[in-house]
Amino acid sequence: MNKIFLISILLIEIITASAKGIKIQELSGFPSQEDGISYGVSACFAGIIGNRLIMAGGCNFPNKPAAEGGTKRYYKGIYACTIKKSHHLDWKLIGFLPEEAAYGISITTKDGIICIGGKNNRHSLTSVFVVHLVNDKAVITTLPSLPYPIDNSTGCKSSKNIFIYGAGQICKMNLSQIDKGWTIFDKFERQRYQPISGILDGKMTIWGGFLPKSQNDTARLCLDGFTFGGKITKRTIPVDERKESIALSGSASVQYGWNKIFAIGGVCKDIFLIEFNHPNSTYLRHPIAWYRFNPHILLFDRNKWKILGTSKLTARAGASLAIKRRDIYVIGGEVKPGIRTASVLKIIY
Repeated sequence: MNKIFLISILLIEIITASAKGIKIQELSGFPSQEDGISYGVSACFAGIIGNRLIMAGGCNFPNKPAAEGGTKRYYKGIYACTIKKSHHLDWKLIGFLPEEAAYGISITTKDGIICIGGKNNRHSLTSVFVVHLVNDKAVITTLPSLPYPIDNSTGCKSSKNIFIYGAGQICKMNLSQIDKGWTIFDKFERQRYQPISGILDGKMTIWGGFLPKSQNDTARLCLDGFTFGGKITKRTIPVDERKESIALSGSASVQYGWNKIFAIGGVCKDIFLIEFNHPNSTYLRHPIAWYRFNPHILLFDRNKWKILGTSKLTARAGASLAIKRRDIYVIGGEVKPGIRTASVLKIIY
């Protein structure tokens, strides 16, 4: 495929999304200071401090694809790049996580980026810490640990509290009373993995995710959502142009102002369950298009989901989002199971 054709495809993608008020820019540059990370990662920590875009950790299969039995590698580097009008990102290694990690939760505050939980090849994590930027170097401050390990889950922040979903229950920490640690609410459902979340009227709201296969049940996608408050309030998930449910599992979300949540990517509900309920040695060997990752760019606003646009560029799972005013950065993710991308997008809405 020649370079002119690739540029034409990208321009078509940008024009298509812009028609509905969305502009997408594919930026160049990805960290390379750790061996293997330049292939791209999924599930990294990410956020913005001042005018710096930050990413840390993540995982990939750098030496051999997952389809060929490759081993997943986790990373611990913390990287920063200055946000400029240029389409190139110049990443600098500014420090290291306490240990290599991916599949954790990132929450940006005025003081830094809070990194919560995650996992690596050894164990799931209970660690909670803040990444600060001091003299262009990462400085880590430890916060109270989680009451139990959490990975492949979700969290969000209201004006005063951090909310974390894990093990089928909610944990909360008041940012003005950090010394009191985490408040644990009663378990109310079977653990769902890889959901998304946001804050509606000060309350944690969760959509999507999946339930893994168990002795008594097949694997299932969670085609619903709920708000956690004095009672559980049901929420609907988005539907596409054919009125088919969009499974918000493996998607990425970020708070976009008061009672608004922006989301992209995730798996296809019809394809995803094939592997979980009927494992097949050929599952990882199909072309990218076969997996039909979600191409819809979504916004939850005024109590409903709407599609802002569609793009093959955002059809990825396990990406990480960071937001600065109207600009949303999409870092990495996988374009098919086991295959990461080193692509970083800037979405302007």
